[in-house]
Amino acid sequence: REIVKESVAIYNHERPHLALKYKTPDDVHQAFYRQKTVNLYQD
Repeated sequence: REIVKESVAIYNHERPHLALKYKTPDDVHQAFYRQKTVNLYQD
C-alpha cells in the first residue's frame, strides 16, 4: 500500500504530463483555484 501511495504522489505532484503542457496535475489544480479566488476586501 505504501508503494501505491508513493506512486500516486509522484504521479500527481512530481511527474510532468504531456497533456498538461508538461505541468503536474497538482500545478494545474492549484492554478485553477488561484484564478477562482475572489478578494472580498477592497484596498
